[in-house]
Amino acid sequence: MRGTLLGQGRTAEVYAWDGQALKLFVGGFPVEWIRAEAEAARVACQAGLSAPAVGEIVQVDGRAGIIYECIDGASMLQMFAARPWTLLPAVRRFVELQIEMHNCAGPELPSQRWRLKDAIQGAPRLTA
Repeated sequence: MRGTLLGQGRTAEVYAWDGQALKLFVGGFPVEWIRAEAEAARVACQAGLSAPAVGEIVQVDGRAGIIYECIDGASMLQMFAARPWTLLPAVRRFVELQIEMHNCAGPELPSQRWRLKDAIQGAPRLTA
């Protein structure tokens, strides 16, 4: 049973889930993409990146989801609303985290460059 809705996006909703977080994908979302996300998140966490621990892939109401470690705290939007002067330092930290992620290399991590290249080359409406 799903708990409180914590957030939602284009591809999934995030719910409280027995002390953890459940990222529940929209119906019909490719399961292989969900597995790839879970594996990449596991590798990122094991590499020491600032990322939540990853649990199992589950089925809830006919939809696939990933169980993540729940990290308590205010959202960035809540923090900025309460203390707007913290926006610039937070943006700097966000950029630092992005750089840290993109500098993390390992044989288990897919190359984003090659992934994007394949996506562009496989785009159905894109001509040479």
